[in-house]
Amino acid sequence: MQTDDLSVGVVYPSIGHGPTKRAAVEYGHPAHRGFARSVGADAVVVPLTRYPLLKDTFLDDVAATHVASIPERDVYVLENDAVLFAAPRIRRHYPDATILHLAAASRLLGGPTVVRPDDDFGRRLKRRMNHRAELPVLRACLTRYCDGAIAVSEYVAGEIRRFADPGFPVRVAEPYIQPEQYEALSRLDPSLSGTDAVVVGEWREHKGVDLLVRAWPRVRERHPDAELHVVGPGYPAAYADTLGVTLHGFVEDLEEPFESASLYVHPARTEAFGVSVVEALCAGLPAVVTETTGAKVAVRQVDPSLVVEPAADALAAAVNRYFALDVAERRALAERGREAAADYTEGPRVAAFREGFEDLVGDARRRRAVA
Repeated sequence: MQTDDLSVGVVYPSIGHGPTKRAAVEYGHPAHRGFARSVGADAVVVPLTRYPLLKDTFLDDVAATHVASIPERDVYVLENDAVLFAAPRIRRHYPDATILHLAAASRLLGGPTVVRPDDDFGRRLKRRMNHRAELPVLRACLTRYCDGAIAVSEYVAGEIRRFADPGFPVRVAEPYIQPEQYEALSRLDPSLSGTDAVVVGEWREHKGVDLLVRAWPRVRERHPDAELHVVGPGYPAAYADTLGVTLHGFVEDLEEPFESASLYVHPARTEAFGVSVVEALCAGLPAVVTETTGAKVAVRQVDPSLVVEPAADALAAAVNRYFALDVAERRALAERGREAAADYTEGPRVAAFREGFEDLVGDARRRRAVA
């Protein structure tokens, strides 16, 4: 169905992916902004006003989405799990609108509660209670109030089909490496002869970096000089107490961390996609990822043995296998990785999103016409 004559709003939470180099806050993942442009969507930003009594609970997001001003559109795309809580209100106020969810975050996927070593008892209890209560509410917002979902990986699509009613419409549109980033990364020449690994991303429960830190002593038993570089903000300082683990905090770009490493590791318990995985492959850096990472489809093209269970033992074994390879074998994996990353460019991924978007909008409007 052609949707050019419809008004489309992409609903973003006011957490954004900014400020950017243009010194302006831009909401949503950069690839999602590309998706939005492809369907002529404007941005509908929900201010996530924080309420002290609701801090660190999903009720904070529920409250914010229920007081936000959301203008009328023919189609809404909910860009983040935080604004999925707006779906009931949008349906109530605009019953003829089509509501789609861009399933690109981890909260909808569930997974275990992770306790930080610096959490006090109250914070630990709050995490567990929030995690248990949030998931059924979030999933109900999707399956009861949305007309369909565009998942950013087959992994996410499979998880949605597992809990949604049979026939709930789901399409897949994977994200992509930003063009300027692709060009810069493709010129890199990583230090493949060493035993340094890197993981990139800010601390989140689902990222599983604690599993990799726990695995590192087993890696150093086999490779005593092995170093793990954790790049990104928010990690507990206690992670650096593990021999061979270094916390680097936020970095402006990934070129130096990728070029100085021999291996990228993405140890996520649940990860909708993980663009940093295909960015690493683009840079010529082989990657070990978990089965619960959406970008595993790219890594399987390189070597299926690089995709492992989200467990410390499995991660340690995979890293040790890779570090035991000679440089020629590593370079062969790196070349296959670059070939796999070439699939994650803007043109085909944006086209896939637009196709899925038009399919879902057309289906929803036809169903509504005969209801």
